Amino acid sequence: DPGAGREALFGMFFGAAAIAQGIEYHMREVHTRGLQGDLGRAITLTRFIIAMARGERDIVAPVPVTVAIDDGLPSSFACEIMYVTTLERLVLGLRPFWGTESAPLHYASVRAAPRHWIKALPGLLRGRPNRYITPANGYESRNAHRLQLGLDSHFFVDGEIFSPTAGSPLAFSDGGSAGFLQLL
Repeated sequence: DPGAGREALFGMFFGAAAIAQGIEYHMREVHTRGLQGDLGRAITLTRFIIAMARGERDIVAPVPVTVAIDDGLPSSFACEIMYVTTLERLVLGLRPFWGTESAPLHYASVRAAPRHWIKALPGLLRGRPNRYITPANGYESRNAHRLQLGLDSHFFVDGEIFSPTAGSPLAFSDGGSAGFLQLL
C-alpha cells in the first residue's frame, strides 16, 4: 500500500536501493546491448557485487530508510540493498533470505558499507548465513506478516519502477497466494 490514497500494488517482489538502481542500470546499460534473460541479469548482478566491494557510490548509492517489522519499533538506517518477497526463490535460482519466523513476507536488507561483503556474499546468495552475516555487520533478514517502510527514493515492484509519495510510508501485507503452472 503506497498510502496517500494511491491504489494498492500487488506483486511478488519489491526492491529498493541497489535493486532499483540495478534494474535501471540493466535497462540502460545491459538490455540495450541485446544482453537479455539470465545472461543479462548475471552481468548486472556481477557489476553491482563488484561496485559494492569497491565502494563505487556512483553505481550503488545508499538510500535512507525507516523500517518497522510487524509490531516492532521503527529502525532508520542508510541502506544499500532491500527487498521484500513472497517468493521462495528468485531469478538465477537465488534464495537470499534467511529469516526463521513463520510468516509470508521475506524481508532482507544490507546496510550501507556492510562489513565482510565478499566473505558474506556466498551465504547471502544462498540464504544460508555464515559467521559474517549478522545484524552487527549490516545484514538482516526476517519473515513478517506486516512491514512498514519509509523511503524517499524510487522502488521496483515486479518489473516496474515507482516513486513513493513524500511523507507516506509504504505498508506491506500478504495479499494471498496464487498457483503457477510450470511448462517444460
